Amino acid sequence: MKWASIRLQLEDLMTDMDAAAELESMLATHPGKLKTLNDELDRQRDIYSSRASSVQARAAILIATAGLGAGLQSAHLTGGWYILAVIFAAVAAGLGIAATRPRYGGEINLASLRDTLFASEENTGLLKLIDAKIEVHETDEKRLNAMGEFLRWGFVSLAVSIVFTLLAVLNV
Repeated sequence: MKWASIRLQLEDLMTDMDAAAELESMLATHPGKLKTLNDELDRQRDIYSSRASSVQARAAILIATAGLGAGLQSAHLTGGWYILAVIFAAVAAGLGIAATRPRYGGEINLASLRDTLFASEENTGLLKLIDAKIEVHETDEKRLNAMGEFLRWGFVSLAVSIVFTLLAVLNV
């Protein structure tokens, strides 16, 4: 039983070694493609950073506007429309705050990356770096999309708050 298990492990190791050799061969024949992929990934990370800054700025505007609106409306809590306006303004501010939560995605483990890069062929190391960057980028994109949804609903809530304020002012 032991020998069969050892034989299977050796076969798996040989398959992994064959796959690694095949990968090295493929990467050696297309070195420029890896650099192009890495450059494109860096470009997309720059765009992500710019978009994330924009989302943060919009979240700050939403929080300030909703807070100011709620504060001004709360002075006139004499009817149902004003109460609804304050509630929706508070919801808008809460959604803005939720959109500013800190980044929670992992980063590339630099010590592990260093060890991997020095233990691998140049192209294999670059490929592993690209794979790690892609993983972080995909996590960040999901988070940014979620932040965008919080902002969309926050601005909708703010608009509803404004409508309720107008209804209160018009005595409808």
